Amino acid sequence: MEKTETDRRFRNIIYGLLVLLVAAYGIYKYQMVAMAFEHWDVEQISGPKGLAAK
Repeated sequence: MEKTETDRRFRNIIYGLLVLLVAAYGIYKYQMVAMAFEHWDVEQISGPKGLAAK
Protein backbone atom coordinates (compact mmCIF):
# COMPACT_ATOMS: atom_id res chain seq x y z
CA MET A 1 0.00 0.00 0.00
CA GLU A 2 2.89 2.37 0.67
CA LYS A 3 4.01 2.11 -2.96
CA THR A 4 0.66 3.27 -4.36
CA GLU A 5 0.58 6.26 -1.99
CA THR A 6 4.00 7.50 -3.13
CA ASP A 7 3.86 6.45 -6.79
CA ARG A 8 3.60 9.65 -8.86
CA ARG A 9 2.29 7.88 -11.96
CA PHE A 10 -0.57 6.26 -10.05
CA ARG A 11 -1.44 9.55 -8.34
CA ASN A 12 -1.46 11.41 -11.66
CA ILE A 13 -3.70 8.76 -13.23
CA ILE A 14 -6.16 9.07 -10.33
CA TYR A 15 -6.16 12.89 -10.57
CA GLY A 16 -6.73 12.65 -14.32
CA LEU A 17 -9.61 10.24 -13.80
CA LEU A 18 -11.18 12.58 -11.25
CA VAL A 19 -10.87 15.54 -13.61
CA LEU A 20 -12.47 13.53 -16.42
CA LEU A 21 -15.35 12.45 -14.18
CA VAL A 22 -16.01 16.01 -13.01
CA ALA A 23 -15.86 17.30 -16.60
CA ALA A 24 -18.26 14.59 -17.80
CA TYR A 25 -20.69 15.42 -14.98
CA GLY A 26 -20.49 19.12 -15.82
CA ILE A 27 -21.20 18.47 -19.50
CA TYR A 28 -24.13 16.23 -18.59
CA LYS A 29 -25.65 18.83 -16.25
CA TYR A 30 -25.13 21.59 -18.84
CA GLN A 31 -27.03 19.54 -21.42
CA MET A 32 -29.89 18.91 -18.99
CA VAL A 33 -30.20 22.61 -18.07
CA ALA A 34 -29.99 23.65 -21.73
CA MET A 35 -32.75 21.18 -22.62
CA ALA A 36 -34.91 22.45 -19.75
CA PHE A 37 -34.56 26.07 -20.86
CA GLU A 38 -35.28 25.09 -24.46
CA HIS A 39 -38.55 23.46 -23.43
CA TRP A 40 -39.36 26.32 -21.06
CA ASP A 41 -39.23 28.87 -23.92
CA VAL A 42 -41.58 26.80 -26.10
CA GLU A 43 -44.15 25.89 -23.45
CA GLN A 44 -47.48 27.73 -23.66
CA ILE A 45 -49.21 28.54 -20.39
CA SER A 46 -52.96 28.51 -20.76
CA GLY A 47 -55.52 29.94 -18.37
CA PRO A 48 -56.10 28.55 -14.89
CA LYS A 49 -57.25 24.95 -14.74
CA GLY A 50 -59.36 25.33 -11.63
CA LEU A 51 -60.30 27.67 -8.86
CA ALA A 52 -58.01 26.26 -6.17
CA ALA A 53 -56.46 29.62 -5.19
CA LYS A 54 -59.46 31.80 -4.36
